[in-house]
Amino acid sequence: YHCERISKRIWKIVENDPYGQYPFIYFIKGIDKIVLIDTGTGHTDIKSYLDQTLNLEQLPYLLVLTHVHFDHVGGVRHFMGKSDLLGVLMGNHNPTFSQNISINSLAMAHRGAIVDDFMVTRWLQPQDLIHLDDADPCTQKSLEVVFTPGHTPDSIALIYRWGDKRLFVGDTIYPFTAVHVDCLGSNVIDFTSSIQKIQEIVADVEQEDFHHDHEPLSEKAQSTIIEQPSTTLEPDDPQEIMYADSIAMLAAILGMEVDQMKSQFNPITMLDMCGGSPDMAVNFYFTNMDSIASMCPPKRKTPVSVTSDITLPYEMTYEPYAGEVRFSCGHVEGNLPARKLQDVHDLLNSIKSGSLHPSYQEDGYGEYSANGFTVMLPLNAKWE
Repeated sequence: YHCERISKRIWKIVENDPYGQYPFIYFIKGIDKIVLIDTGTGHTDIKSYLDQTLNLEQLPYLLVLTHVHFDHVGGVRHFMGKSDLLGVLMGNHNPTFSQNISINSLAMAHRGAIVDDFMVTRWLQPQDLIHLDDADPCTQKSLEVVFTPGHTPDSIALIYRWGDKRLFVGDTIYPFTAVHVDCLGSNVIDFTSSIQKIQEIVADVEQEDFHHDHEPLSEKAQSTIIEQPSTTLEPDDPQEIMYADSIAMLAAILGMEVDQMKSQFNPITMLDMCGGSPDMAVNFYFTNMDSIASMCPPKRKTPVSVTSDITLPYEMTYEPYAGEVRFSCGHVEGNLPARKLQDVHDLLNSIKSGSLHPSYQEDGYGEYSANGFTVMLPLNAKWE
């Protein structure tokens, strides 16, 4: 796993799974519980990892699953039967689909993937609230449920307003790699409607008052100073220019900012070792995480001292709220500016109008790309 703090109470965890999914898991530290959004593939024990790293106070877990695919629900089995599991929550848009785990999880399409049956303890309705503090069950300290069918019939998003404005959007939106509207149960009309719905929600949330989070985090460790070297590669470096797109894609897949990635290792060296392929570089990174800095050493400038208000394993600094709604996606990007949703909307309109043709097609499906976003959907998709 690779862990990064993205706001005061939220950590993004990227799973290094053997199936090439690299799903994002979101750890939200509430007042009386941990809310975990998705659980990864379950290839390794996510609960043990969290117990030993982020959940040092041993708060109980509440699992919220954005949809039934194996790379989001596979880790549930590591929590089942444990005394600190408060419950498992899913959207109630299509519970029959969600409960047909053996088929609709798509685990059978990935050799070695395993998804055990589990019981959903609460079926969520639109506008339901998931409280981060049961003693103060207000909207501002809760996650609000939104149904977003399209990628799957049971897909949901979650609105977060406490010291931050963001939507956890599951696999409905993410950049660079293909969003699949070609799965069992996918529906292009529903997907388009969900994109429109999310746009409307973003507009509403942007107009809301900002709710500051003044509650202290009850952490055992105290403040520390982190030595964080600045970026090392000059912008006019010919290799930097040649690999610019690949570097950006590599950083996005790893869930890092480009400068942050460059401070840990030299991406150009890694890409050279991997034939210029970002996908191969990702596999190389996760296979050699412990030695990546020595294999691809960064060119360090003078380290900069950064003060952080917590000390936890895998601690990272985070960018304070800057007044814009962000999307925390199920893959690739944990802090996507909501304004980028317009690019997805434009992409879908271009496909619908016939002005954009697939860059790749197979078995009746086409992959369409524009402005950093890609969707895979039926060539004969019905739009109305």
